[in-house]
This record gives sequence, C-alpha cells and structure tokens, in this order.
Amino acid sequence: MRRFALAAVLAAACAAPAPADFPAAIEAYDQGDYESSFDEAKAVAERGDADAQYLLGYLYARGEGVPRDLVLSYLWYTLAARQGDEFAAAALAGLALSLSPEHIAAAKALARDWTPAAE
Repeated sequence: MRRFALAAVLAAACAAPAPADFPAAIEAYDQGDYESSFDEAKAVAERGDADAQYLLGYLYARGEGVPRDLVLSYLWYTLAARQGDEFAAAALAGLALSLSPEHIAAAKALARDWTPAAE
C-alpha cells in the first residue's frame, strides 16, 4: 500500500513542473540510492515543495537513506498535508497510530516552528 502511495505521488509530481532537484531525487529513489534521494529531496523540501516533503516523510518512515525516525516522518508529512497533499494526510493518520502523544506533540511543535529556507 505504501509503495502504491509513493508511486501515485511520484506520478503526480512528474505531471507538474517540479523544482530542479526533485527529478534527481525520484531518479535516485528508483535506482535504490536512498541516501542520494534523501539529499536531493531535502534541499527542495526545505524550500517548501510538498512532493519533496512527502518523499522525506516516506524515507524517514521506512528508514531508507536515513535512520528511521517517525517524529521527523510526521513532521514532513504534516508540512506536505498542510499544502493539500492527500497522500501525506493519509500517511499522517496511519503514522499517528504508531506514535505516542508525546511524539506527536514533538512533531507538531517542529512543524509549527518550521519555516521554508530561502531560495
């Protein structure tokens, strides 16, 4: 199911104009180079791109390219969901079942304090 959600997001991302680094993140992911995928997506996600934010949430949730961190996964999914990303909103609902109220509060605090990086 998660693979399907990621595939759908990736397909949608390819249909719309994407920031310069995001296609490289997708290509690296498809090749199984999760560390490079993370690095490429992070630069774009930090500038506020919802697709890249979803991808970071996904990578953190699975521990692909980075140590598994469900609080950071929740953070990035939250940021993407705020922009209307339905897949991120669905991922948040599922992820909330795995986190303690304290972890959710910590992730929400990170999201509340988050600001996009300058381009």
